[in-house]
Amino acid sequence: MRHRGIIDVRAGEGRSAAVAFLSLFIFMTGHGVLETARDALFLSRLPATRLPWVYFTMAVAGLGAVWLVRRSSRRSGAQLVTSLAIAATGSALLALAARGASALVPYVVYVWVGVVATVVSVLFWQWLGDRFTVEQAKRLFAPIGAGGMLGVALGSLLAAWLATRLSSPGLIAVGAAFLMGAAIPALAMRKNDQGGERTRTALVAPYRIMANEPHARRLLYLSLAASVTLTLADYLFKSMVATFVGREQLATFFGGFYGTVNFFGLVLQVGATAWILRRVGPVRGLAILPTVAAIAATVFVGVPALAAILVIKAADEALRHSVQRSAFEVLFLPLPGGTRRSIKGVVEVVGQRGGQALASAAILVLVAAGVSSRGLAIGVALLACLWLAGLWGATRIYLDLFRRRLRAGARYLATTLPELNLGALEVLLAALNSIEETEVLAALAILREQGRGDLIPPLLMHHPARAVALSALDSLAHSGRRDIEYMMELLLESEDPARRVAALLGLEQLAPERRSVQAHLEDKDPRVRAAALVALARQPEHEPRVVRRAVAIAAGPDQEMRLALAHAIAQKPDARWVEVLVSLAKRADDSVLVEVARAARSLPSRALIPTLIAMLSNRPARDVAREALTANGDAAVERLSQALSDPRVALAVKRHIPRTLARFSSKEAVRILTERLAEEQDGMVRYKILRALGAMRGRNSSLQLDKEQFENLARATLARAAELMRQRVALERNDLEGAPSGEALIALLREKQQQAMERLFRLLGLMESSQDLHLLYEGLRRSSPKSRAASREILAHTIDRGLRDTLLVLVDDLEDEEKLSRLQVGAEVPSLAGALEQLRADRSEAVRLFADRRLSELEAAGQESPVAIA
Repeated sequence: MRHRGIIDVRAGEGRSAAVAFLSLFIFMTGHGVLETARDALFLSRLPATRLPWVYFTMAVAGLGAVWLVRRSSRRSGAQLVTSLAIAATGSALLALAARGASALVPYVVYVWVGVVATVVSVLFWQWLGDRFTVEQAKRLFAPIGAGGMLGVALGSLLAAWLATRLSSPGLIAVGAAFLMGAAIPALAMRKNDQGGERTRTALVAPYRIMANEPHARRLLYLSLAASVTLTLADYLFKSMVATFVGREQLATFFGGFYGTVNFFGLVLQVGATAWILRRVGPVRGLAILPTVAAIAATVFVGVPALAAILVIKAADEALRHSVQRSAFEVLFLPLPGGTRRSIKGVVEVVGQRGGQALASAAILVLVAAGVSSRGLAIGVALLACLWLAGLWGATRIYLDLFRRRLRAGARYLATTLPELNLGALEVLLAALNSIEETEVLAALAILREQGRGDLIPPLLMHHPARAVALSALDSLAHSGRRDIEYMMELLLESEDPARRVAALLGLEQLAPERRSVQAHLEDKDPRVRAAALVALARQPEHEPRVVRRAVAIAAGPDQEMRLALAHAIAQKPDARWVEVLVSLAKRADDSVLVEVARAARSLPSRALIPTLIAMLSNRPARDVAREALTANGDAAVERLSQALSDPRVALAVKRHIPRTLARFSSKEAVRILTERLAEEQDGMVRYKILRALGAMRGRNSSLQLDKEQFENLARATLARAAELMRQRVALERNDLEGAPSGEALIALLREKQQQAMERLFRLLGLMESSQDLHLLYEGLRRSSPKSRAASREILAHTIDRGLRDTLLVLVDDLEDEEKLSRLQVGAEVPSLAGALEQLRADRSEAVRLFADRRLSELEAAGQESPVAIA
């Protein structure tokens, strides 16, 4: 596979990415100048021990500024332009004020620069988060962020060069000019800010989100941990610089240091950040900086040299605006837009500035207690470890958010009822008097399920609604109540044949000694005659004669009587009727087959298994036949296995055997399906096997499968999908005549590719039982770019690396030709005729037939000119 370049900007993304890059570049250039001027101004006029108070003030001011931004109803683009204009104006005024000797100015400048960076950063990345999917963010945030790294490096170097020519107030004025310049490309971003929601819409109180959303709490913790750790490290760095560097050299030192470090940060941003986000992942990417900080601080504890602290600060400066910023922004993207806007500023300010406040308080206490620089380094190391601990489990929470966005909110209903108490029984008995038929039927069903059919009032057998009367009659017949026999006999005179049938069968079950059945053998309705026949067979002296008569009916031409007999047997199944049921099933009438299957469901018998297997090709009878086969247990599994591998069995039957075997959920059924999956030639049967195994795994996640075998099948299926795409692209490039056969072949190849991808996801679902691969597959098929990107993001973190790279290319939002160039799949197709020749040998019969026809047409027309395909 060919790897993507350093910058992977696709059609439709270039303008937004370029404008964002330019705006961030100019702003960070100004920030680099301001940061250098701020540090030099403060440390040249005040001792480093005053820094904790500044950190604390900056945190409070930052919270207030972000609160004002959240209260605004303007869109993020407009807010960004306004904020840059205010920042530039305020910085210019501070440049004038700094020329004086006021002791308050260094504090104000320090706080102002920090608050400006916070607010503009929040608005800028919020604007990007609203416009890009997580997959785009992984590709584009790195090159966009490179603008920031380039800007801060250039700003720091520019400040170092200007420091020999300008004072700190002059540097502040230069920074203000850059901030005003950053508003110009931001205006272009504002023009693109059309039609979206204003930032105030759909905002939820941040504290509520934090209470209900684990991912939001995790982001806040990470921001706090990073800020506390790096603030303590920053204090240690600046206090040591103030000790070892003269005041007149501070601006030059800071400018040179920041410029050099940010230059390396730029190289990292351009060359590695995108790769880290795509290949390592945002969570692991965030672990780099705390790991470096912990190691360097530990080294300083052992060898208290300035170099170790410089490493921490250098890593902070190099990674903060590259890997750290890009990875952290990616972690915000799974959150819904309203949620993201509600908490982003809070996480930035409470996390970053609140962390500075906490660190400031700690520094004040530690300095007052006389803790040495080595003690502070121990604190940095411990805090870095706590920072790393916050990343544990973050990937799982991050991916769960994508799953929640994809999931359609399925609801689950209880399938069993608890034992009824007195109050519940009173409600059910009252429901039996309802005028709503459905309510009465529901109450009858619950009473029967709970074994309380004896509580049903016998008068319900005469209910005007037939369904209610039949349900009540059946329930009472099974209750064993002998006081209802007389009322059942009255129903034998009913004008409704269905009621007469139910009364006959119920009376025979409840009181066979009454012998009131024989009189109905000549009833005018076939349903009553059949019911009388079935009931009479329960009397030993009549059984042989009755069964012979039933066999004759089953083989006879009277379709109405055959259906009535099957229905009566289904209501009172008995082993004596097996031969009759087999005979009835030979005449493939849908309604008769359904009744035969219903009878077999309560009548396990080896003799009925072949009949039930044959019924699988009949849609109306299929589900009931499956239930009947399941009732036959291992004997049915054995016969189903034989039928699945028997070439003489019709495909119409064979294609429904896998789902039937899936109902058994036994190890033997799994073995049969798995072995057949590798051997089966028919694509539809293979597909059905995958669905069957998926259903079994869905019911039992601990089901043991041969993972190696499924990995091999997945690789083969992935290669098949790529090859189908290659052949289709070859035809689309070369077969330009628009012939119906050519268009049909292209459409067929596209369909085959889609089927291969679905098979692949079913295989992956069997290999990765902890992942909802069906949900991901559906997400990839949606029209929403964010849904597709969410699915790809989960795949990138969960699928085995041997399959992941090729799969992610195939499901990417790229043109097919670009996908092929990245995959480098297959050999060059020399001509249209060559492509068709390859398709003539395809394993799909339909593809072979269409390819043969199209090739014959071209040969007849004499069109075999080679057209190369790169």
